[in-house]
Amino acid sequence: MARDVPRSRGMETGQSWVIACVALLVLSIAYGAPLVTVVALQPIAAEFGTQRAAPALAVSLTYVGSGMGGVAMGWVAGRIGMRYIGMVCGLMIALGLFLVSSGGLYRLYACNLLLLGLLGGAGMFSLTIAYVTRWFDRRRGSAVALVSSGQYVAGAIWPVLLQVGIDRYGWRRAMMLYGILIAVTVPALAGLFCRHPAEPHADALVAASAPSRFHGAGGPQPQSRAGDPGGGNLLLLHDDVDPARAYCRVLR
Repeated sequence: MARDVPRSRGMETGQSWVIACVALLVLSIAYGAPLVTVVALQPIAAEFGTQRAAPALAVSLTYVGSGMGGVAMGWVAGRIGMRYIGMVCGLMIALGLFLVSSGGLYRLYACNLLLLGLLGGAGMFSLTIAYVTRWFDRRRGSAVALVSSGQYVAGAIWPVLLQVGIDRYGWRRAMMLYGILIAVTVPALAGLFCRHPAEPHADALVAASAPSRFHGAGGPQPQSRAGDPGGGNLLLLHDDVDPARAYCRVLR
């Protein structure tokens, strides 16, 4: 009897892997933002007349802000969706880079803590990983590993490119140009590709609602039997039982 229960084909499609690759690209771009200050430690310290520990503190504040805002961003994302979170966070990171590129040391601290961290980076890594997992059921681990590598791709690529830009244009202009790149790419990618995934097992629930060999179109419907394999978990449908609910109970 249990063999007649429709089996779900899973939620994974080609679109799932497109979403995972876009998430990888977003993290690879956005996670270069804190690295601008890291690469430019020496010229920033020289311009402000401080030790390199002063701009290094700004990098630490970025990660402190990301940790502080992560829970709040998760709460907001659960209500408005990842699309708007990704767009807003991308704009906040870009705005932070713009402001730092034209300000002093204390603006560097404030923007790294609030814009690059609390309102920017807080909505990137963890929420992107959580969002991508909603598109997978069978290869979820592979998808998480793929997306998680975004921060390592950023760490491998951006320091080299940023160093070239800083040597050629100076740290302020290089930071502004990188902010423009984030403002153009991250919100656009989030707006185009981040959407609510399809509900899992929707095809199976539809199939369970249709007449089948264990739910006839008419006639009496059998009761669940204690002697069947699986004990009380096997529920045979009645006319007054919602088929979707009954199928979910079979899955449990």
